[in-house]
Amino acid sequence: MAQQGNMEHITVNRTYKDSVFRDLFGAKERRANALELYNALNGSNYTDPSVLDVMTIDDSLWMGVRNDVSFLVNGDEEMVLWEHQSTHNPNMPLRGLVYFAHLYGRWVERSKRNIYASTLIKLPTPQFVVFYNGEGDRPERETLRLSDAFGVRGCVEVEATVININARKNPTLIQASKTLEGYARLVELVRRYHKSMELGAAVDRAVNQCIEEGYLVEYLTAKRAEVRAMFILDYDMEEERRRNETEVAIAREEGIAKGREEGLEEGRAEGREEGLEEGRAEGRAEERRLIVERVAERLGISEDEAAAMLEDDE
Repeated sequence: MAQQGNMEHITVNRTYKDSVFRDLFGAKERRANALELYNALNGSNYTDPSVLDVMTIDDSLWMGVRNDVSFLVNGDEEMVLWEHQSTHNPNMPLRGLVYFAHLYGRWVERSKRNIYASTLIKLPTPQFVVFYNGEGDRPERETLRLSDAFGVRGCVEVEATVININARKNPTLIQASKTLEGYARLVELVRRYHKSMELGAAVDRAVNQCIEEGYLVEYLTAKRAEVRAMFILDYDMEEERRRNETEVAIAREEGIAKGREEGLEEGRAEGREEGLEEGRAEGRAEERRLIVERVAERLGISEDEAAAMLEDDE
């Protein structure tokens, strides 16, 4: 099986299923990074990382919920949710609604609060920030609202503040958090070098340059192989999802057409639904097969290992 440049064979474990962003800011042992970024965002001056109580979701069986970074600040003062996106996603408020429901449910259970009591429960104030570094041209900051999806006025609202962390965007914020600055620089270099070389070599060159320039030196020196693996997995899954969006849509349309053709006049609605389901199933199966194949090739592992890794991550 072809290897990714000079990339050595990697033993797959859960660490490599994290993104670099999640590993840098969401790991409990790196709470100082999250605190630095929180201070930069909010103009605060906390110095003790223990004021952050990490609550990142990675173990829920409900809807396969798994978010990037979430934590409580200073006891029960704030509930902070951070997500990283390499493509613009207008559905982030809906995802935030799902994440916050899960997080507040955990908080209520952990703090032994009674939601049926006659007294008001004081909740941690929610804060939802999305860090965007995709190639599409987006504003420096924008606010996405759940109510935009309703079409009419509703009783529920979630706001996501989207912050563009690409080069020359939001320089004041990025310079106030050296970790975020280093992450943004790393992504910028990987993207630049990947235009002229395969991904593994691009990551290696970007990592070396970041270390030379003084960005994330300790982290990148200690976790060079992990960073390479995380980038490769991230890029492959995103690439396959984008590439297969059209194929899945076509499969669904074919399913609808098949249902229409085969359904009798009196049973046409049933035929359409069956055809749609068949098209969806075929599209999902083909998308899954291509992702497994590409990840296995990129990481130098068997397709069975790749399938098991992706299954664990769902």
